Amino acid sequence: MREFSLFRVMCAVSLFVLGFAPALRAAPPQRSVAGKSGVKIAAPAVVLYDQLDNAGTNSTSSQNFETANDAFDNEGADDFVVPAGGWSIDNVTVLGAYFNGTGPAPTVHVNFYSNSGTLPGAAVAGCDYPAIVPADTAGSFSLVLAPACALPPGTYWVSVVANLDFSAGGQWGWTERTVQSNSPSAWRNPGGGFGTPCTAFGARVATCGVGADPDHAFSLSGALLPVELTGFSVD
Repeated sequence: MREFSLFRVMCAVSLFVLGFAPALRAAPPQRSVAGKSGVKIAAPAVVLYDQLDNAGTNSTSSQNFETANDAFDNEGADDFVVPAGGWSIDNVTVLGAYFNGTGPAPTVHVNFYSNSGTLPGAAVAGCDYPAIVPADTAGSFSLVLAPACALPPGTYWVSVVANLDFSAGGQWGWTERTVQSNSPSAWRNPGGGFGTPCTAFGARVATCGVGADPDHAFSLSGALLPVELTGFSVD
């Protein structure tokens, strides 16, 4: 009979193992988990962009692990379009869930990228927040950006990565969204620990084979920028 290693089993795209989580804590992290839906939390009042609807039941890993698990560090991102005038974004709200542990994530890394075709491009200067202390409701985060991220019109990507040691709190997953807006969400695992084709950003489901649904559940809040203040544009 052909034998399969525990590592290969743990690297399946979607694993139905929630009932066995305590026994798996010593095994490598998973890429995604099925059957874990995010707990919806209220976004701040001035919502600029909203993808909190149509939440799926799958959550995909987007996490910065401890040094021993650096090969598994991974990052999810999803895109949005800023209209004429531009935005000043001061809050990111995401649906998420903990698995293979109960968290909590002490801090969260939020970063914004320019657009390159249908994937994230270069990081946007002044819009990288490496250690935000989240308002955490069972893995769903409200993340305050200080200072706010000012973006002129164009297409951008936001990434949300939990800074969480696997040995201490397990894993965090960003809840997927069953409806696609703009390009499908992207994902990467630079260290190659999960054995996917995506050491660089690729379409999360179609190219990387991670998760089931095309987008992520998130919203952006802040303020509109007056049109006359934006004398530049981006792709």
